[in-house]
Order: sequence, then C-alpha cells, then structure tokens
Amino acid sequence: MSTESGTLDFAEIERKILELDKLPTSSEVMAFQKFLNENGFFVFKKSWGNWARYCLLKQLCLIPTAEYINALSKKLNELSSGTRALEVCAGDGKQSYWLRKSGTDIVATDDYSRRMRKESIDVEKLSFTDALRKYNPRVVVASWTPPNSRVPEQVLRYPGVTHYVGIEGDPEESYSLEFFERKDFNIQLDEGLTHLAIGPYDFSNKTKVYIITQKF
Repeated sequence: MSTESGTLDFAEIERKILELDKLPTSSEVMAFQKFLNENGFFVFKKSWGNWARYCLLKQLCLIPTAEYINALSKKLNELSSGTRALEVCAGDGKQSYWLRKSGTDIVATDDYSRRMRKESIDVEKLSFTDALRKYNPRVVVASWTPPNSRVPEQVLRYPGVTHYVGIEGDPEESYSLEFFERKDFNIQLDEGLTHLAIGPYDFSNKTKVYIITQKF
C-alpha cells in the first residue's frame, strides 16, 4: 500500500508526529488521521488505522502542531510578562521544546511515573510539587494530568502562581465540581487554543484548553 496521496507523504507526516525534533502542521495531522481511518489497520508496519487506537499505541496524548505551538507561545508570553514558565506533567517534552524554539522561556518537568516512549527531550525529573518549589513560577502549563490528581487545584494554591494553562481531554477528571464553583479563580475556556489543540479522540472541541487565573 502506498503511503503517498497526491503531494502528501504520510510516512513523513508520521515522522513529524512521532519524532520530538519535528513538528507537523494542523492540515498534515488532519490528513494523516483521515488516511488512517480510511485505510484500516496496519497501514504501516507498526501503525494502527483508527486514530484513537493509533494514539494509544504510540502513547500520544497531545499532538503539537505548528499552529498550536505558535498560538500557545503567544499566550504564554502574554501571561508570563517575560518570566520563566513551568510545564509540569510534561511527558516527552515535545511541547516545551517547540515553545522554546518559538521564543517562550519555559522549563519542562515530569515525575516519570507514567510509562512513556523511551526518548524525551530536556525533561527534568521532578514531581510537580518539587518543580514548583524549585522554579517558583507565575505561569504553569500542564497537559492531560493524571485523572483525579487535582493537579490544577494544588498548583494554583502555590504562592506566586498567577495563571494555570490546562490542556485536558476530560475536565471532569482533572477538576472537581467544587473547583469550577470557586470564586477565587477566573476559569476561562480559550476558544482559539481549544480549536487548535489535537488529542487522541477528536480534532475539535473535546481537547480543551483552560486559562485559569488566580484572583487577588
């Protein structure tokens, strides 16, 4: 089976999706998803056809694209006012790697408790609590935090943290109902970033990006 369609080389797109030092465009990822779903299982030697199963197999929770990274970089620079941001639960570090390339000062950390792909890129081994103590950030980013861990709530209780950027597949697993009802935080769904964020289960509106601001 050919992995090319017109001018698209799907093997090359897959490399951009999987390799840490490569970044696909949104249109490339959308074309790749369509290609997998139309061609069934085992399109490539070690790849699955259905997009969600493919992401599960490849341990992909968030698929950064050029458009998403550019928009997130602008948002973080706006929120941080030039201070260093912190990513917790950073996984393989691809998101922060490309944010740094886009001009955002950010450090990636993870406690390595979840089984991940062997390679990672500039991810410091720290629990999120130790990372907060070490870097004392104003802005914290986290993607697909462990279910029921309440990481956002604990991060926002840390002195000095003013903004939390949460990229989540199911907010109910990461935020308690009481958290959404609290009056000391301003919780806003960022429509632009949500539209660009791509996760395992969809291409729009299921992977959500929240900007949570501490009220003083």
